[in-house]
Amino acid sequence: MGAHFVDNRSKLIKKIQRNLSDYAAAIKKDTESGRSDILIDAEEICRGLLNIVFGYKLKNLNQSNRNFPAIDLADDDQRVAVQITSTNTSAKIMNTIHKFLSHSLNLQYDTLLIFILVDTTFRQRKVPPCRPPSICRS
Repeated sequence: MGAHFVDNRSKLIKKIQRNLSDYAAAIKKDTESGRSDILIDAEEICRGLLNIVFGYKLKNLNQSNRNFPAIDLADDDQRVAVQITSTNTSAKIMNTIHKFLSHSLNLQYDTLLIFILVDTTFRQRKVPPCRPPSICRS
C-alpha cells in the first residue's frame, strides 16, 4: 500500500467527517425551526449507510406504514430494528424502548439501535435498566 493511497484515504475520511458534521448541523437547524422534511431524507441516508457499513438489509418501515411505531428501519433476516432521531434526550430513548416493547417488536427483533443524528453530548443521567435486557445490548 503506497503513501499516495494512505494520503487519499485520509483526505476522503476527513471529507466524509466534514460532510456528516455539516449534515448534522443542517438537521439540527431545520428541526429547531419546526421543519422535519430533512428527517425523511435522513432515514434513507442512514439506511444506506448502515446497510453498507454493517451489511444489513434494512427497509424503511415508514414507506409502507407512515409513522411506524418505535422504529424506522428494520432488517427482518438479521432481526435488527433502528430508530432514527434528531432528539438526543433520555426521555426520547426511554419512550422509544417503551413503544418497542408495548408493540411487542422485541418478539420480531433481537436488537434495537437508536441512531441519533445530532450532537449526542448528554449530561450523565441514571437510566433505569431495560426489560428485556436483549434490547439493551451495546
